[in-house]
Amino acid sequence: MKESRPKDELLVSGKLWEDSRSLWDLMVDRKNRQSACNLREKELLGFIVNLLQKWQVEMVKNLGDQRVSVDGGERVSVDGGERVSVDGGERVSVDGGERVSVDGGERVSVDGGERVSVDGGERVSVDGGERVSVDGGERVSVDGGERVSVDGGERVSVDGGERVSVDGGERVSVDGGERVSVDGGERVSVDGGERVSVDGGERVSVDGGERVSVDGGERVSVDGGERVSVDGTSVWVDGG
Repeated sequence: MKESRPKDELLVSGKLWEDSRSLWDLMVDRKNRQSACNLREKELLGFIVNLLQKWQVEMVKNLGDQRVSVDGGERVSVDGGERVSVDGGERVSVDGGERVSVDGGERVSVDGGERVSVDGGERVSVDGGERVSVDGGERVSVDGGERVSVDGGERVSVDGGERVSVDGGERVSVDGGERVSVDGGERVSVDGGERVSVDGGERVSVDGGERVSVDGGERVSVDGGERVSVDGTSVWVDGG
């Protein structure tokens, strides 16, 4: 004969089952609500972070300073000055001055002056003057004057005058006059007159007259006449 369970026990078992189901539903609901809460917390945290970043940028802007970084590039603004860095290049602007650095080259601009450096060469411009240096050569221009130096040679031009020095030789031109010095020899030309000195000999030409001195001898030509002196003896020949 099958033994029947007391009614009270059945009621208790049913109650326990319902309580366990309710507890399970409560746990599932709590887990879902916890997940939703975590998601909400993440969204809220992200919102707070964004708000803080915006507030920080806004605060920095209000202070007059700003730093912006994008894809490895950066722009920094402080008290009206600015520094921009992109792909290894940089531009700095301060008080109207500027420095730009790109691929090892550099350009600096200050108070209307400028310095440009590229591949070992340099150009400096200040108050209308300029200095250019390239491969050991140099050109300087100031107030209409110019100096050029290349491979040990030099050319200087000032107020229409010029001096050229090459391999120990020199040529000077001033007011239509000229002096040329080469290998110890010299030629001077002034107002149509000329003096040439070579190896101890000399030739002077002035107003159609000429004097030639060679090895202690001398020949003088004046107004068609000529005087020749050799070894202390002089001979005058009248061209008339």
